[in-house]
Amino acid sequence: MSVVTDDYMDDGSITLGKALSNAFSPLFSNLKTALKFTILPTLSWSVLILIGVFYALSMLGEETPTNFANFHTGIFVAIVGFVLLSVLISIQFYTAWIQFLRYGDTSLKNTFIFNIKKCHFVILGKAILLNILLFLISIIVNIPLGFISFNVSAILATIVPIILLLVLSIVSLRLSYVFPAAAIDQRFGFFDSWNATQKHWLRIFIAFVILAIIMIAASIAIQLVLGIIFSIFGAVFSSIAINANQFASASDISATLLSPGFLLMAIPAYFITMGITLVSYIPFINMHYYCFKTDVSVTNDQEMLDRFS
Repeated sequence: MSVVTDDYMDDGSITLGKALSNAFSPLFSNLKTALKFTILPTLSWSVLILIGVFYALSMLGEETPTNFANFHTGIFVAIVGFVLLSVLISIQFYTAWIQFLRYGDTSLKNTFIFNIKKCHFVILGKAILLNILLFLISIIVNIPLGFISFNVSAILATIVPIILLLVLSIVSLRLSYVFPAAAIDQRFGFFDSWNATQKHWLRIFIAFVILAIIMIAASIAIQLVLGIIFSIFGAVFSSIAINANQFASASDISATLLSPGFLLMAIPAYFITMGITLVSYIPFINMHYYCFKTDVSVTNDQEMLDRFS
């Protein structure tokens, strides 16, 4: 398997053509690695989903008022745990791909849920801080814009949320270099990120908008194809398909979820969908990392060490 990483030299400028090229070329050159990196995250999410489903079914099976109160508490704790673990799994996938681009590390253990490292928690912490900052900015910007929207036409009132969304997107983009830096265990603050994006932020923003449009169009096309395939698959196995009358109680739901008809349709659909979803994030990671290493002039390990020290 050929491994194509980022050890080439760049002239330090970001253009739309280079950004879009670097979004897709590392993925197409290393598609096997990309698919391999989706295996453990998909399995981890599968385990979480199964635990959540059977836990909810066990709670629903208890119909006493006391257990109904416990049901709400249990569901809340389960949701918090599920969200936290899901975010960490996503961060692991992101970090593993960044480290692959930087070092050529193709180890599958980098995406194993129990292989949580310091850099994953650093990214999580910075993501929380960034979201808090964006929330505060949205409040500060939204208050005056809200007063203005009461005294203007409907068209201008519609533009107000769009302006807010643009402001938050640009701020988020300009502060986001902290994530690839943390993925390669380098200290890089929000102020450093803001200064690093000062020159090319508009080009980067436009490039991401174009990439998003491309990926949305590709996603629609893929969903249409998969919809046709799964429809045919469902028709073939219609004799063992799910009967809606089977959902009369929690025990019936549990039995239905374990039935051969449901498993034959749901498992392939789930793994294919999750694999495509994770791979579809990679062009955004590629473009972001390309812009990061170009803006901070990272071209080799020694220069990286000098730059971040």
